[in-house]
Amino acid sequence: MNRLALEAQLAQLEGDPRDEIAPKGSIFEPLPKNWKPEPRIQPQHLPGSDPTTFKIGDRDERYHKPQAIPPFRYPNPGQPSTKEIEAAELRHSVVWATAQSYLRDSIRYVADDLQKRSPGLSGYEQMRAEKWGYLLGLWASHQMEPPSEQTMQEWAREYLAVLTAKSTSQSEQELG
Repeated sequence: MNRLALEAQLAQLEGDPRDEIAPKGSIFEPLPKNWKPEPRIQPQHLPGSDPTTFKIGDRDERYHKPQAIPPFRYPNPGQPSTKEIEAAELRHSVVWATAQSYLRDSIRYVADDLQKRSPGLSGYEQMRAEKWGYLLGLWASHQMEPPSEQTMQEWAREYLAVLTAKSTSQSEQELG
């Protein structure tokens, strides 16, 4: 099915968004003097954000990838947020994203070991050690036990299986 046919089908189901009337005014016009932004309300806790039940490797809801640390947990869901809470959430999100990236990289490094290949890049071993060291320090600061070598190998095998499946699927599409 081509794109135009999909757009026509979507328009029948929910109306054509191009038919909507553009909002009046401009984003460059000054705000009215009595305007106040709506307060930001703290969202509900994300699944897997409870630090008392979180285990390294728990899968996130969206991408189903192993997590290194739990996502941010707002202190009072449903209540107005504060600048301090927003700042804490931002700081945690940066650490969380870094930890996620480093855990994925560490799983890839173990996958390289399982395949008995090394990219031969300059500084590869140092980069690998720095990322794993960061994770070990982060987990120690949260009193969390790092995953065992066996667990890391299991995750690496899962990663390789997904790569193989994607490669096979892509090859079949190119032939098809």
